[in-house]
Amino acid sequence: MDEQLSTANRQQTRHWTDDFFEAQFGTVMATRSPEMTRKQVDLIVEKTGIRPGASVLDVCCGSGRHAIELAKRGYRVVGIDRFGNYLDEARKQAASEGVRVEFIQIDVRELAFDRQFDLVINVWTSFGFFNDETNASIMASLSDRLVDSRKLFVELVNRDWIVKNFQPRGWWPAVYMRLTDDAVCGREELMHEGQKVTAG
Repeated sequence: MDEQLSTANRQQTRHWTDDFFEAQFGTVMATRSPEMTRKQVDLIVEKTGIRPGASVLDVCCGSGRHAIELAKRGYRVVGIDRFGNYLDEARKQAASEGVRVEFIQIDVRELAFDRQFDLVINVWTSFGFFNDETNASIMASLSDRLVDSRKLFVELVNRDWIVKNFQPRGWWPAVYMRLTDDAVCGREELMHEGQKVTAG
């Protein structure tokens, strides 16, 4: 049975990630090619040395592209995300590809289940959105989900490089021209919220 978001969490003050990921980010995720996903999973397998048959927890799994690719390679995968619309897409995709992945709707800030895994992954810069205290709590919770192998794979943005090389405007036609017939110019800004860098 899927673990649902707690009532208390639903009543929390909305965080900026609620609106960004719930309403906007799905169109960006749709531009990621299967080839890119395969290469990313190749890197995960190479760097962690994880063997087929091992258990993997994909944290903030979104539409499940990494979880599904891992399952296709023989791993036992659980994917968690707090957005049910992404998980619905993930379940449909897993079924269409004939692989089994358990997708659970749960907020990583309230990771209240006792299962442990050989590997925990958090890919596509999905860590660090909250304040330092919450981020530390999330990391401790992820560590608790690991068996003795203690293998945790987290993809992070190089904050210092971004701050040093930040450009307020830019063009990204390779990604966004698939979504619209218009030329796209993006405006970015640095936002001080727990020392994070964001784009808008």
